[in-house]
Amino acid sequence: MIDIIQKVENRLSISINYKKYLLIGNAFDKKTLFLYKNGVKRPYLVVRIPNSLEAEQRCKNEYNNLLYINNTNISNVIASKPLGVISYGGYKCYLQQTLFSKQMQKSLRTILKIPRKSDFNVVVRHLSTIYKETKDKNTLKDKTYSYCFQHGDFWIGNLGFINKSLVLYDLEFANKEGYPLYDLLHFALHYHVVLNNIGKLGKNIRDGSHTKKVDNRVFESIEKSFITHLNEGGRFTRLLKNAINSYTTLCKIEEKDTKLLIKNYFEKYRKIKDFNNNWENEVFKKIL
Repeated sequence: MIDIIQKVENRLSISINYKKYLLIGNAFDKKTLFLYKNGVKRPYLVVRIPNSLEAEQRCKNEYNNLLYINNTNISNVIASKPLGVISYGGYKCYLQQTLFSKQMQKSLRTILKIPRKSDFNVVVRHLSTIYKETKDKNTLKDKTYSYCFQHGDFWIGNLGFINKSLVLYDLEFANKEGYPLYDLLHFALHYHVVLNNIGKLGKNIRDGSHTKKVDNRVFESIEKSFITHLNEGGRFTRLLKNAINSYTTLCKIEEKDTKLLIKNYFEKYRKIKDFNNNWENEVFKKIL
């Protein structure tokens, strides 16, 4: 690691602790290196290290979106500060300052495991602000909405808070010309899966029942379980219905376009093929 740390020091003109670092393997053929300043307990910066051209493009996309968020100054929305680019191992590596926040996922209750109205409310508030402050000035032809900034992986594990500001992490799938409503649907899609699994791994480790071969967390087909939850009705369905209604009202998106966005999210964006032919009408009855 000495060679890459030296490159970082030269690029940023700072002193790095050579004896203290943390290297983590990530998905999509890349690694994350946490580096510490001398005499500082918390890591100061993150280095995204790709190991393929595809991974390099993902790291570049995240970096460009960090630049966008920091330069756009969206109300009460923040992300890590981009610090520069270095070459290492035949690829470009991207540097960003660490940003510590109160993680949204850690606030979930491990016992009750019920969807919280406050989670959906705060997400709607921030996503509607993102839409209104990043949307293209021109609406799409024959539509009541415009392209806008889309996080692309807007699930509870990529969100944090610093005071009243929402902190966005992992922006490699973000798009400055994305679609409204998609991030809200993505949040809901993953929310109940996280809720059902939270606390299980820690409990198994404590009681000694967890091994690499035995893991009682359930990661069933997200789309399938999402539709099942909607059909069952109940609290989750009510919260999502209210969230969609609040978001589209704040963003002034008409119902016909809301239906189109929901349909396109599942069929084109998520590429779902195994729903029945009438699935969208069944869903619309529940959440619109």
